[in-house]
Amino acid sequence: MGVLTDEMQRFVLEQRLGFHATVCADGTPNLSPKGTTTVWDDDHLLFRDIRSPQTIANLRANPAIEVNVVDVISRRGWRFKGRGAVHDGGKVRERGLELLHERAYDTSRVGAIVLIRVEQAAPLVSPVYDDGTSEREVRDRTLARFGLAPAFADVEPPAGLEHERFRLRMLTVGDVDADFEAISERVAPDGTFRGAQGLTREKNLIDLGWHQKEFEVRRSFAYTVVAPDESRVLGCVYVYPDDEADALVRLWVRRDAYEELDALLEAEVRAWLEREWPFASVRWPERDS
Repeated sequence: MGVLTDEMQRFVLEQRLGFHATVCADGTPNLSPKGTTTVWDDDHLLFRDIRSPQTIANLRANPAIEVNVVDVISRRGWRFKGRGAVHDGGKVRERGLELLHERAYDTSRVGAIVLIRVEQAAPLVSPVYDDGTSEREVRDRTLARFGLAPAFADVEPPAGLEHERFRLRMLTVGDVDADFEAISERVAPDGTFRGAQGLTREKNLIDLGWHQKEFEVRRSFAYTVVAPDESRVLGCVYVYPDDEADALVRLWVRRDAYEELDALLEAEVRAWLEREWPFASVRWPERDS
């Protein structure tokens, strides 16, 4: 196992912005934000040089680098210390650009890829947590300070839904492989094949990280639909905020489960929303005419 744990990788993939510190020729520090900070593998981070002449010059002379990735809302993050190598061409640069493209970064500008071997990693945690304050409380305070609030700030989402034919629970990055296999077989509400054109496992990992974070901060809720024994993913249910109702709901199932599951899942989810959620009105734009 490498230095970068699954938790660290998910965090970097979610945040996408890192602050990179290098050493100038006169020994002074140089700190520069990089919006292409992402994960290469279990031991490496990378970023693409867009307009960072000082950072690149520093790394060519001295590869020492530290990267801080921080969620400014939760006031938590990670500190990564290691050594950076500048790749102006070759297979590392090609693969780096492929990864950035797969993760929906703009790769139209030409630049070097900097591959950072992470030698040490440590958490960054604000002193605001010293008195036992929870992450949710910190987030709520920060959002309130900026005049913002989660769409479902007052909603306590159910943990899931149990049924003899399926179960619902929060969708997480741990579901990436089973979810990717299922969404590739997704069908529309009328049963026609929809699939997931252009989706890669890496993009799906980013999507799941976003869904998981949205659930945790109560901006939207994504549930995976799995077999009772969790042997495979059957579909998904999404609860989103809406301008016309208290919530908007979408769901899908995989092709080989459509006939026996789609109508049943919709009926059970509608009843679940009425029974366990605080919504007076719910829109189903793909299913209500």
